[in-house]
This record gives sequence, structure tokens and C-alpha cells, in this order.
Amino acid sequence: MALTILVQRWQTPLMKFASIVCRNNDLAQEAVQDAWIAIIKGIKKLRDAALFKHWALRIVHRKSIDLLRKRTDNTDSEIELEGSTGETEGIEHKDEIEKILLSLSENHRSVLALHYLHD
Repeated sequence: MALTILVQRWQTPLMKFASIVCRNNDLAQEAVQDAWIAIIKGIKKLRDAALFKHWALRIVHRKSIDLLRKRTDNTDSEIELEGSTGETEGIEHKDEIEKILLSLSENHRSVLALHYLHD
């Protein structure tokens, strides 16, 4: 029950972050799935529940970077920003933003995602 609530609460934010880091929704889904496995295995080690967000985002980031390193062809990946949850609604220049994000390194995209999507 608690795990279901945890996944319902955090799946979307973790996916958004992984999508920005990976620049590909399929790769992001795989990264988040791998992250959930690590989160479930390691949650007993988390001493302060208030730190869950930062801890989980670090795990997603690490899993995303691992998958990107394993992937041999990064040239055809794209960022897919979807406004389904309201995070990108109202952005008039979405294509320009996506182009700019694509031009950044994974580390820079991660920093922006952490700052703007996850405070």
C-alpha cells in the first residue's frame, strides 16, 4: 500500500527529470524503472523521509547517465516535453526551448531540470 502511494506520487516527477536527462522517453522509462528497483532495495537505508525527493532524483540521474553511457547512438534522441500535467502549458516557444535543451550537455540539462522542475 505504501509503495503504491509512493509510486503514484513520484512517478511523474521522476519521469520528467529522466526525460530531460536522457532526451528520449523510452530511455527515460527504463532509467526510472531501474531507479525504482534501486529505491525499493535501498529505502530502508534512508534515515530521513524528508530527503526522499533528493535521494530519488540522484538515483534517477545516476541510472539515466548509466543508460546514456551504454547507448552507442545518442544522435537520434529527442526531448519529448509533454504538457499533460501542466508543467509546460503556456510555453509559447516550446520548440525553441527544446532546441536549446538539446544543445546542452547532460549535466547542464540535469541542473536546469532540478532547479526548475524540482526546486
